[in-house]
Amino acid sequence: RSSIPPVEEEIRVEPGIAIDRIGRLIELPRPACLRLQRWWDGWISSDADTIRQASYTEISPLLSRRARAEAGTDDRAPLPDRALIADVYLRFIACPRGFTPAFASGPYDALNAVATARLRDAYELLLVPRPGLDAATPGLPSGPPSPPPDADPATRSALLQDAVLANWPVRGRAGAPEALEPLSEHADGVDPTAHFLARLALPLTGDNPPARAGGGVLVDNGARRFAASTQLLQRLIGL
Repeated sequence: RSSIPPVEEEIRVEPGIAIDRIGRLIELPRPACLRLQRWWDGWISSDADTIRQASYTEISPLLSRRARAEAGTDDRAPLPDRALIADVYLRFIACPRGFTPAFASGPYDALNAVATARLRDAYELLLVPRPGLDAATPGLPSGPPSPPPDADPATRSALLQDAVLANWPVRGRAGAPEALEPLSEHADGVDPTAHFLARLALPLTGDNPPARAGGGVLVDNGARRFAASTQLLQRLIGL
């Protein structure tokens, strides 16, 4: 007899390009997946307290405006009564590739020392639980300040420019960039240059320890920042 193995539950990130806070390009050349059940099993066995702290009974204030508007519509199930909130991040990493002969470093007299020959731009996907959130601090990306309704074009342009420049690292007297402060969307311990992609709400049941309930995972893509392409801007103005 033969049987078809069950399909593993995955969070799928489509190909694309992101720009992190210090201007590095992060490219996903092909779809990337996070295996959700393996991720859950690892966290619940190693740090169930964090899972409990990242579980909420009122998740509407923790979602983007778009996700709240779509909840309960024909194509979106109602919000779960209790759910784990976790965020997906994308970060830039450099991978060493190949080796080349080099002088040994340190108090050594070796003739066969090697060093990394080149670096390859790569990426890492992270899925992190978000404890300690509430309606006042939902942990989502904050947009640029909204100009007053009667603001003139020059004022709007200045506010936009200030918002763009505020995201670049400040350099100290020696010219080295100062440590980046985490943004509102960064969980504790997450690289402050990591790019926020999406928020997940996993329906839960029980409390000691929590268990995954039936029903699909709610994926909230509405809070992710994006750069508008020239083609999109042309469509918006009717060209």
